[in-house]
Amino acid sequence: MINTAERKAREYARSARVGTGAIPVQNLRAYARARVLREGDLTDKLAALELFWRASEYSQIAVKMARN
Repeated sequence: MINTAERKAREYARSARVGTGAIPVQNLRAYARARVLREGDLTDKLAALELFWRASEYSQIAVKMARN
């Protein structure tokens, strides 16, 4: 699950860069923190999973806002 979440976060970041010209700062911060936490214990891995999905959401929101 964590690998899929990370891959999706990267895909949505790419979409945000194409759609808006930049990757949201919130996305970058959540993704960076998740990369660190994914190597920890189970609690850290769950937090990393949540942060990867949050990073995906930030990118999706940026793209939606740019389209409106």
